[in-house]
Amino acid sequence: MISLIRRKIIDESCGWLYGSGAADDGTDLSESELYVNDFSFMKQDEETITNEELKGTYWVANMVFTRCPTVCNMMTPNMASLQVDLQEQGLEILIVSFTVDPDFDDPEQLQSYGENYNADFDSWHFLTG
Repeated sequence: MISLIRRKIIDESCGWLYGSGAADDGTDLSESELYVNDFSFMKQDEETITNEELKGTYWVANMVFTRCPTVCNMMTPNMASLQVDLQEQGLEILIVSFTVDPDFDDPEQLQSYGENYNADFDSWHFLTG
């Protein structure tokens, strides 16, 4: 059941890619002109990370806030499960969780939040700023 839910979330989150002008089936994005605007955020370990540091890597982004009473309680465990699946398959894909509540979610709060979900911080960044 979780795999179906995770697949549905990923499919819906990436639905915009199908109109990107890439291959007809929407899966080959190697020649697409997708980009991420410049950013600089603080990670859970108080280190700064920028979009330039992520350039050339594959990563999945999601939005969180640590006192979220609803959808985050489903999304974050799904991301934790996804991280395990990616590691088991030997795929070097990062997970990048951006807080939508930076006034509350400081690095210490995000560190604790990630620990609650057994996040491997080498491949899952929780960002604030």
